[in-house]
Amino acid sequence: MPTSLLLASSNPAKVERLRRLFTGLPLQLRYPDDLPEAPDVHEEGSSHLAIACAKAVAWSRVAGGLAVATDGGVDIPVLGPEWQSLTTRRATGADAGDEERAARLRRVLRDYPLEQREAWWVEAVAVARDGGLVAAQEARGLRGLLTDDYLPAPPAFQGFWVYGMWMFPHLGKRYWELTDEELRRAEEPWFQLQPWLVDLVRQLVQQKE
Repeated sequence: MPTSLLLASSNPAKVERLRRLFTGLPLQLRYPDDLPEAPDVHEEGSSHLAIACAKAVAWSRVAGGLAVATDGGVDIPVLGPEWQSLTTRRATGADAGDEERAARLRRVLRDYPLEQREAWWVEAVAVARDGGLVAAQEARGLRGLLTDDYLPAPPAFQGFWVYGMWMFPHLGKRYWELTDEELRRAEEPWFQLQPWLVDLVRQLVQQKE
């Protein structure tokens, strides 16, 4: 039987991103909807890394086997303590749609000129097995500016609402318009984490064999 790996996320875009990453590995991919119940994970850690670890451990305990979980947020230095990347979703309304979240963030930023609206993305990923943490990493990168307007991203990016207002002036593109090569050059955190994550999962599969 192939090794099972639970993609522990309720965000469709994140699940698809993880699914593509592991295509070709001898894995039986599982999803939260495959389980009879979801663990109660409080996303209140002191860092994205801590939250990703808590998610992976909790999901792997419920599902058994391996689980991979992520946590990320947008860091906006000009807002200081008024904005924390850890609470990106809650700060803009956990029950709001993507466009409404973007509108709320634009209102927070309205007194700042565009050149001060620098934003970075922080992303963490963790892998756990049978309720025990295996490994985790965090990365920061992808410097851009948050614009006054919002251009919805295609359905494939649904759930990553900030991408619709995240502009890269030197390229004249928003996040979701960037090519993979442009994302790599911008040190997009997910691209920083991918090689490590794939190598880790591959090693775990080989150990089981």
